[in-house]
Amino acid sequence: MEDSEPESVASGVGPSAVTALREEQDRQTELLMGLKEGFDRTNELLVGLKESSDWRNALMEQQNALLGAMVRRFDAGFVDVVVDSTMKE
Repeated sequence: MEDSEPESVASGVGPSAVTALREEQDRQTELLMGLKEGFDRTNELLVGLKESSDWRNALMEQQNALLGAMVRRFDAGFVDVVVDSTMKE
């Protein structure tokens, strides 16, 4: 499109101003792409953190279930010991 240059010259904006505007637009586009890459990376890290948190929560649930079973076993053993000692008396 070669008629954009005569328009810019006719409107009082020289070719160097048009070039400078394009360079500025390119620079801003690069900055925005950098921001997008940063946000994408942050999102990936947050997803990984959530997966780690979910994994840790699952382990904690398993640990709580195991501890609960151990407590019930201990309590059952303790009751058996108490019952045995009262029967001996």
